[in-house]
Amino acid sequence: IAYLLESNYNVVLPRRLQIEFSKIVQQKTDEDGTEISAQAIWSLFKDTYVDAKTAHYVTKNYKLSDENGNQVIELDIEVNGQTQQLRGEGNGPISAILDALQLPIDVLNYEERSISAGAHAKALALVELQVKGTGKAAFGAGVHDNIVTASIEAIIAATNRLIDQGVLSTDQVIAAAV
Repeated sequence: IAYLLESNYNVVLPRRLQIEFSKIVQQKTDEDGTEISAQAIWSLFKDTYVDAKTAHYVTKNYKLSDENGNQVIELDIEVNGQTQQLRGEGNGPISAILDALQLPIDVLNYEERSISAGAHAKALALVELQVKGTGKAAFGAGVHDNIVTASIEAIIAATNRLIDQGVLSTDQVIAAAV
């Protein structure tokens, strides 16, 4: 599975994500009773880890700026059909968005890479978030021309997957709104 993603899509997964995703692929092949193609594996990966960015929270737009050496993000997130305005700051875009979300989560792993070539190359961001004090974690992925946008999408996707696991709720972000 990891080989097919890397050789066909230039996607290299962290080891823990390889293990988790291989179980999802195995479940899919068991249900269908057939072998799975590289294209179907990539589609399943996107369905599971990328498209989760629209499950509960949806990023509408953001503005990233630098204030006295800190990154500041102003972020519009749609939660339960309502747009919430969030603001956060940190030493980089990742810490700024986590500050804006004000959720009890830590980044366990973060990776980024180009998955295509040329001036319009796509960036892939992979993030693993853990809810503090629970031991519960989830991966999310973002794919975009802009690595910051891909990173934001990955964080939102992982957060949405944590909501699906029942360890976070959408009410927690509504409470953080400015």
